[in-house]
Amino acid sequence: MNGNTFLRKVKDSLVSCGVDFEKLRRNNGSLGLGISGGADSVSLFLALKEILKEEKIQLVCVHVNHHIREKNETDGDMEFVTGLCHKAKEQGFDIKAEVFDLKENQVVLAEKERGAGIEDAARFVRYECFEKTIAKYGIGFFCLAHNLNDNLETILMRFLKGSGAGGIEDVRGKYIRPLLNITREEIENFLKSVGQNFRTDSTNLCDDYLRNNIRHNIVPVLEKTVPEWKEALKTGEENRRRDKVFLDNLASKTELGPELFEAGNEALASRVLIREINKIGVYERVPGAFIKDVILEIRKALEGGKDFSKKFSACECGVHKGEVFIKTFEKIQTDSGFFDIIEKSGIFKFPFGEITVITSENEGNDKNTVQVFFEGKCVTSGISFPFVIRSPQLGEKKQLFVVEGN
Repeated sequence: MNGNTFLRKVKDSLVSCGVDFEKLRRNNGSLGLGISGGADSVSLFLALKEILKEEKIQLVCVHVNHHIREKNETDGDMEFVTGLCHKAKEQGFDIKAEVFDLKENQVVLAEKERGAGIEDAARFVRYECFEKTIAKYGIGFFCLAHNLNDNLETILMRFLKGSGAGGIEDVRGKYIRPLLNITREEIENFLKSVGQNFRTDSTNLCDDYLRNNIRHNIVPVLEKTVPEWKEALKTGEENRRRDKVFLDNLASKTELGPELFEAGNEALASRVLIREINKIGVYERVPGAFIKDVILEIRKALEGGKDFSKKFSACECGVHKGEVFIKTFEKIQTDSGFFDIIEKSGIFKFPFGEITVITSENEGNDKNTVQVFFEGKCVTSGISFPFVIRSPQLGEKKQLFVVEGN
């Protein structure tokens, strides 16, 4: 694939993901990119810097050094990305580089706290960095470099784990994936054609992770015994997406009400619930188990004439006096000071200044651990939504504010 063809495919994907270049330019908006130094993110970096230069839009690159591989390897990735961004800036491209050099035990501590493995912990911490950068620059869209091969592997992985059909979504809130229709071979051919090198993550070569096992052991067998497997999976995914569009359109015209939760409406009810949760400002990935439980419990509550509620992140879903509701936690004010319940990530203004709260996409844990920043420093971490920021009371240590939460 030559450079022009690659750039055109990426730009078309950006538009299909909802990027409005004119609107971004008019609002002085930026586009974000998570860049590891690997082939996928480097190819997307090269494409975006050219596309956005033409559109006169700033590119904000984020690199996270997790320190979970050999130090010379992770530091080498960081130096490579820093050099790539510096060279582009010298060439006149409007690029900002945010490099997060984490503490060497930060991901390990997150793994112990979350209990879902090192990959989950690394992803959690990485998205915290993404969210902080999005808040800092007011980024409209943040690009991630998953490609078509990643998507097919994900479909297989989710099928084998019994976590439901479907691949990687090209759009989830502010996060978009412009390479989902481009193969790994096309990406590497593009990089070769422009003479651009890239970094290789050594963990991609071992079989300790399910994705690598699929890539190294299952995929070769499929290639040999079922040569058409990729097309078959793509067709299945296209059918799923087609059905999803129909159901999403139907859900957009369906009101939240008791009749929605009758038996047989689960597919429609789940979409309406997610739509209403998004409406109140919660855009992170809502666990399927949470939605399934809410649908079942709402049905039971309606049939039994009882009240019910269940909380996820900043939202509360339930039934009260026969009416289904989805709402955020109420904000409380006092006359003598301030008392705010923080329900989601973002920047919040107080009499003493601004507080930044960051979190990540949820991957199945009902609690979202967050970090609270003030004047560029992390003042609190390890607490979950909702939590309180309030004014100090008499007898307490002299300070600007108090953070309370679990």
